Amino acid sequence: MVKYLLGVVQIFAMATALAFVVLLFLLQPDASKAPAATTAGTAATGGTVTTGGTAATGGTVVAATTAAAPAIDAAALFDDRCSSCHGRSGEGLTAPALSNGRVAAKFPDIEAQVAVVRDGRNGMPSFGDRISDEQIRAIVRYTRTL
Repeated sequence: MVKYLLGVVQIFAMATALAFVVLLFLLQPDASKAPAATTAGTAATGGTVTTGGTAATGGTVVAATTAAAPAIDAAALFDDRCSSCHGRSGEGLTAPALSNGRVAAKFPDIEAQVAVVRDGRNGMPSFGDRISDEQIRAIVRYTRTL
Protein backbone atom coordinates (compact mmCIF):
# COMPACT_ATOMS: atom_id res chain seq x y z
CA MET A 1 0.00 0.00 0.00
CA VAL A 2 2.85 2.36 0.82
CA LYS A 3 4.48 1.67 -2.56
CA TYR A 4 1.16 2.49 -4.22
CA LEU A 5 0.85 5.81 -2.35
CA LEU A 6 4.46 6.64 -3.09
CA GLY A 7 3.82 6.01 -6.80
CA VAL A 8 0.75 8.27 -6.72
CA VAL A 9 2.72 11.03 -4.98
CA GLN A 10 5.52 10.74 -7.56
CA ILE A 11 3.05 10.95 -10.43
CA PHE A 12 1.37 13.95 -8.80
CA ALA A 13 4.77 15.65 -8.27
CA MET A 14 5.80 15.05 -11.88
CA ALA A 15 2.45 16.33 -13.19
CA THR A 16 2.77 19.43 -11.01
CA ALA A 17 6.32 20.07 -12.23
CA LEU A 18 5.21 19.61 -15.83
CA ALA A 19 2.27 21.99 -15.34
CA PHE A 20 4.64 24.56 -13.79
CA VAL A 21 7.02 24.39 -16.75
CA VAL A 22 4.18 24.65 -19.26
CA LEU A 23 2.68 27.65 -17.45
CA LEU A 24 6.10 29.25 -17.16
CA PHE A 25 6.51 29.21 -20.93
CA LEU A 26 2.92 30.21 -21.62
CA LEU A 27 3.13 33.25 -19.36
CA GLN A 28 6.39 34.57 -20.80
CA PRO A 29 5.96 37.94 -22.54
CA ASP A 30 6.03 37.55 -26.28
CA ALA A 31 8.96 39.59 -27.60
CA SER A 32 7.25 39.90 -30.99
CA LYS A 33 4.38 41.77 -29.33
CA ALA A 34 6.60 44.19 -27.44
CA PRO A 35 6.62 47.78 -28.70
CA ALA A 36 9.43 48.36 -31.15
CA ALA A 37 12.10 50.90 -30.32
CA THR A 38 11.95 53.91 -32.54
CA THR A 39 15.00 55.47 -34.09
CA ALA A 40 13.78 59.03 -33.98
CA GLY A 41 11.46 61.02 -31.82
CA THR A 42 8.30 62.59 -33.08
CA ALA A 43 7.62 66.27 -33.57
CA ALA A 44 5.33 66.14 -30.55
CA THR A 45 8.01 64.80 -28.21
CA GLY A 46 11.16 66.08 -29.88
CA GLY A 47 13.02 63.07 -28.46
CA THR A 48 15.52 60.84 -30.15
CA VAL A 49 16.57 57.28 -29.53
CA THR A 50 20.23 56.40 -29.66
CA THR A 51 22.10 53.13 -29.80
CA GLY A 52 25.65 52.39 -28.77
CA GLY A 53 28.15 49.64 -29.66
CA THR A 54 28.00 47.13 -32.45
CA ALA A 55 27.56 43.39 -32.42
CA ALA A 56 30.24 43.01 -35.12
CA THR A 57 32.97 44.45 -32.89
CA GLY A 58 31.87 42.48 -29.87
CA GLY A 59 30.37 45.52 -28.18
CA THR A 60 27.02 45.42 -26.56
CA VAL A 61 24.22 47.08 -28.45
CA VAL A 62 22.17 49.12 -26.01
CA ALA A 63 19.10 50.95 -27.19
CA ALA A 64 17.85 53.88 -25.19
CA THR A 65 14.12 54.04 -25.55
CA THR A 66 11.71 56.74 -24.59
CA ALA A 67 8.07 56.22 -23.92
CA ALA A 68 6.25 57.64 -26.88
CA ALA A 69 3.85 60.33 -25.82
CA PRO A 70 0.41 59.88 -27.18
CA ALA A 71 -0.26 62.09 -30.15
CA ILE A 72 -2.23 65.21 -29.34
CA ASP A 73 -5.45 65.52 -31.30
CA ALA A 74 -5.44 69.29 -31.70
CA ALA A 75 -8.67 69.32 -33.70
CA ALA A 76 -10.51 67.47 -30.92
CA LEU A 77 -9.01 69.78 -28.29
CA PHE A 78 -10.03 72.82 -30.31
CA ASP A 79 -13.53 71.42 -30.71
CA ASP A 80 -13.78 70.70 -26.98
CA ARG A 81 -12.15 73.85 -25.60
CA CYS A 82 -12.44 76.59 -28.22
CA SER A 83 -15.24 76.00 -30.71
CA SER A 84 -18.05 77.13 -28.41
CA CYS A 85 -16.70 80.69 -28.76
CA HIS A 86 -14.56 80.63 -31.93
CA GLY A 87 -16.81 78.29 -33.97
CA ARG A 88 -16.08 74.77 -35.16
CA SER A 89 -14.25 76.06 -38.24
CA GLY A 90 -12.80 79.12 -36.55
CA GLU A 91 -15.47 81.32 -38.14
CA GLY A 92 -16.05 83.20 -34.88
CA LEU A 93 -19.19 83.16 -32.77
CA THR A 94 -18.91 85.15 -29.57
CA ALA A 95 -15.13 85.38 -29.97
CA PRO A 96 -12.99 86.60 -32.88
CA ALA A 97 -12.75 84.56 -36.07
CA LEU A 98 -9.54 82.58 -36.47
CA SER A 99 -9.99 81.11 -39.95
CA ASN A 100 -8.63 82.22 -43.32
CA GLY A 101 -5.27 83.24 -41.90
CA ARG A 102 -6.73 85.81 -39.51
CA VAL A 103 -5.02 84.40 -36.43
CA ALA A 104 -1.61 84.18 -38.13
CA ALA A 105 -2.01 87.77 -39.37
CA LYS A 106 -2.91 88.98 -35.88
CA PHE A 107 -0.12 86.94 -34.25
CA PRO A 108 2.83 86.70 -36.68
CA ASP A 109 4.90 85.49 -33.72
CA ILE A 110 3.37 82.18 -32.70
CA GLU A 111 4.68 82.63 -29.14
CA ALA A 112 2.44 85.70 -28.70
CA GLN A 113 -0.58 83.56 -29.59
CA VAL A 114 0.58 80.81 -27.21
CA ALA A 115 0.82 83.41 -24.42
CA VAL A 116 -2.77 84.61 -25.04
CA VAL A 117 -4.14 81.06 -24.95
CA ARG A 118 -2.08 80.18 -21.88
CA ASP A 119 -2.61 83.41 -19.89
CA GLY A 120 -5.84 84.81 -21.35
CA ARG A 121 -6.52 88.39 -22.39
CA ASN A 122 -9.57 90.65 -22.52
CA GLY A 123 -12.50 88.20 -22.87
CA MET A 124 -10.26 85.20 -23.60
CA PRO A 125 -9.98 82.89 -20.58
CA SER A 126 -6.62 81.44 -19.60
CA PHE A 127 -6.05 77.77 -20.31
CA GLY A 128 -2.60 77.43 -18.72
CA ASP A 129 -4.05 75.84 -15.61
CA ARG A 130 -6.46 73.57 -17.52
CA ILE A 131 -4.36 71.97 -20.26
CA SER A 132 -0.67 71.30 -20.78
CA ASP A 133 1.74 73.55 -22.65
CA GLU A 134 2.05 70.87 -25.34
CA GLN A 135 -1.72 70.85 -25.81
CA ILE A 136 -1.80 74.65 -25.99
CA ARG A 137 0.91 74.65 -28.64
CA ALA A 138 -0.94 71.97 -30.60
CA ILE A 139 -4.14 74.02 -30.53
CA VAL A 140 -2.28 77.16 -31.59
CA ARG A 141 -0.65 75.35 -34.52
CA TYR A 142 -4.05 73.93 -35.47
CA THR A 143 -5.75 77.35 -35.45
CA ARG A 144 -3.15 78.61 -37.88
CA THR A 145 -4.37 76.02 -40.41
CA LEU A 146 -8.06 76.97 -40.26
